[in-house]
Amino acid sequence: MDLRVLRHIPEFLPRCDATDLADTLRSPTLLDLRSNGKPPLFVSTLLHGNESSSWIAMRSLLQEWAGAESAPSCMVFIGNVHAARHAQRCLEGQPDYNRIWEGGDSEECDLAERVIDEIRDAEPWLVLDIHNNSGPNPHYSVITDTHPETLATAALFSKTAIYACHPKGVMTRRTSEICTSVTIEVGLPSDSQSAVRARNYVVKLTTLDCPPSHQVQELEVFRNHIRVTIDETGGKAHPQLKNLDETFDDMSFCKVPTGTCFYRRTGADLVRAWDDTGADRTAEFFKVLPDRQVLRKDVILSMYTRDPFIARQDCLCYFLEPASTA
Repeated sequence: MDLRVLRHIPEFLPRCDATDLADTLRSPTLLDLRSNGKPPLFVSTLLHGNESSSWIAMRSLLQEWAGAESAPSCMVFIGNVHAARHAQRCLEGQPDYNRIWEGGDSEECDLAERVIDEIRDAEPWLVLDIHNNSGPNPHYSVITDTHPETLATAALFSKTAIYACHPKGVMTRRTSEICTSVTIEVGLPSDSQSAVRARNYVVKLTTLDCPPSHQVQELEVFRNHIRVTIDETGGKAHPQLKNLDETFDDMSFCKVPTGTCFYRRTGADLVRAWDDTGADRTAEFFKVLPDRQVLRKDVILSMYTRDPFIARQDCLCYFLEPASTA
């Protein structure tokens, strides 16, 4: 798989919708817009092809920068253009583009290594990866370390952050070995304010040339210590997952109490809880009954989705716990 590297902004590019990029760029593309010898800001877009707010935000900025006498020193990675053509997270048979950054033998993992080589050579002062939420979560940051610079950079976007211990293979965990790295979850793609949030944050960052390092008191940080998946090895759930409870859509960062019916089983299907070591913690969190699973303890919910593809391909949700940043 080719990585296309461009040292300029093509005239057509700011006019392209996310669905047009596969036809115009033909492959994942890195815009290298470094200038004046300054360390660049690196921005990643469209690792998930259905999360279009990142591209809406960046194409409007690219349009401004293309006509400007002085533009910020920046690099923009445009990721899964082929999935974006169909507004899909990833295509059937493709790996998730935000799970390919910590090794593997696929051509997508090779692509990720080439991007990492470009990042190492460029020595950016920050890597920013922009995502949409798959449910009506409040906007927040995702971090993979708790260094003061990371916390302060996250606090510039939202007063809530998730310290992500899993899943493996995410971009910003890998790039945090090189420089400060933050992911932002800007809201649903259908919400026009999601692109506005992304654009405003990038604009704020372009006024800086290094990460802030001040102590932050107002940032609330959670750790995603449990990943919840759907197990259909014993029997299939409803094809459209209509057995999922819409009540949880609006409960991100809220406590769900012990005894709550969390999952309505349709047969031998069930949900499983996994910690960041890969250990199965299902029995600790769920009482399994013939027709449902009930919480054995209070949990704090995040990233709950009723999208059948995402729930099966990635996960149903995460359980959080308050994280110490001392």
